[in-house]
Amino acid sequence: MTPWHRFWFPHADETPVPTRDAALWTPQAIAETQRAMWQHTLQATEDWWRFVRAGWPNLPAQPPAGVVVPPSAEPEVVAARMPAVRKTSPAHRSAAKAAAPPRPRRAARGK
Repeated sequence: MTPWHRFWFPHADETPVPTRDAALWTPQAIAETQRAMWQHTLQATEDWWRFVRAGWPNLPAQPPAGVVVPPSAEPEVVAARMPAVRKTSPAHRSAAKAAAPPRPRRAARGK
């Protein structure tokens, strides 16, 4: 251990370094761990679907009025419900660009 390590980790020499438990890394132990994980996942999935099935009868058959616009609605009705969007044409954009005064190039670079 270097003096730098001794300064920052003064008790590193006193405590023994934990060793890996070789029994945890045998193929049988890994298989058992995976089996336990799959059982837990299966139980959680069954609990989730039990929860969904319990609440399914209480779901409305149709969404509340106004949430979904039926496909047969007139386009004006749909447009009236949409928020206003500002539209600019290419002509407006080019006119705005032409109206802007040209900026000096040397001043832009700090010269």
